[in-house]
Amino acid sequence: MRIRALIALAAALVAACATPPPADPSRQLVPGGKLRVGLLYGNPALVRLQDGQPTGIAVDLGRALARDLGAEFVPVGYQNAVAVLDSAARGEWDVAFIAYDPARTQVRFATPYMEIENTLLVTARSPIQDLAEMDVRGRRIVVQSGDSADLYLTRTLKQARLVRTTHAAAPGMLQRGEVDAYAANRLRLTEVAPTIASSRVLPGRFLALPQTIAVPPEREAALAYVNAFVARAKASGEVQRAIDRAGIAGAVVAP
Repeated sequence: MRIRALIALAAALVAACATPPPADPSRQLVPGGKLRVGLLYGNPALVRLQDGQPTGIAVDLGRALARDLGAEFVPVGYQNAVAVLDSAARGEWDVAFIAYDPARTQVRFATPYMEIENTLLVTARSPIQDLAEMDVRGRRIVVQSGDSADLYLTRTLKQARLVRTTHAAAPGMLQRGEVDAYAANRLRLTEVAPTIASSRVLPGRFLALPQTIAVPPEREAALAYVNAFVARAKASGEVQRAIDRAGIAGAVVAP
């Protein structure tokens, strides 16, 4: 019996040694002492460039996360969401500020910290003058290819047709009457509207878009750390203060 007990104890010790220690979130998030933060420079609701330097909600919260980790904040800029997602596998960033969508399987999403309204910009001659009128056969709605409005409307529209292009080209298409509406977040549309004669941003929203901090896949410890940070930032009012400083139309702290 004693020999069997010794054998069992030895086996237990071997198993314990073979079990890897819990993952260290600081190693997963800042392996080099720097927090590389992926920023979507093409979305003014999250980031703006002032004298070549990024500012805005994502920058404020990225800096706060870096401070929380005792790391240096290093911004890594991208022009659109597709570029952010494509770069995940290349290890170019440690966290990235990007909207949640179930189709974006290249990354893992933390709990949302903010929601942003998405709606339509229309002109006086557009047949769409209310959000209830958007999904009708023959309606043409322009979106930035690959962004959250595109992904959401691709899943939900039954009759209207999406026209995919870039945010730079979309206003001109609406002004020339090539499309009936431009779908994007309320801030972007509010800024574009003054450049298009007889245009207006429709009240309401077709999507309250969750904004999140993403991490590369298979970084469970990093995801847990970011989730805890987001919870603290919402509870302390840090997220609300970042929204207030940026003055983002249609943005609210996520439930």
